[in-house]
Amino acid sequence: MFGTEEPWLTKGANALLKESSYSAIDGFQDDEVYVENVVGQLALNTSAVAVIVLAMGMPKQERVNQRLIEVLTTPAIIICGGAIVDFYAQRFSRAPYIFRRLGVEWLYRLCIEPRRLFRRYVLGIPMFIFYMIKNKHFAKR
Repeated sequence: MFGTEEPWLTKGANALLKESSYSAIDGFQDDEVYVENVVGQLALNTSAVAVIVLAMGMPKQERVNQRLIEVLTTPAIIICGGAIVDFYAQRFSRAPYIFRRLGVEWLYRLCIEPRRLFRRYVLGIPMFIFYMIKNKHFAKR
């Protein structure tokens, strides 16, 4: 399990993985540190399929995920979980049920953490949609 910071990392890992054995490293290392750690851990235990939880935020967890896909030679389940560890550690509260049911948990999180999430949600998503439409338009030519 990789991501977030202590004490939330250990607390979330304990809640999420219960009695399972795990390795946990905070989310503030170079990408290759995580890759080397996973490869080393899997070399020690080849009997089970590894479940790797990357909770480092975007785009870091996606970069590490891609690198793991390139180097792993054993089966593994890789989960890019964002704030999943923080939720299990009860560092952040989940959105009220109605927000989750309506699919707007992001709106609740934006209201709770506007400084951190404004660029991602208010600026980033419309830019992403614009570039997708633009690229689709030019791809037809």
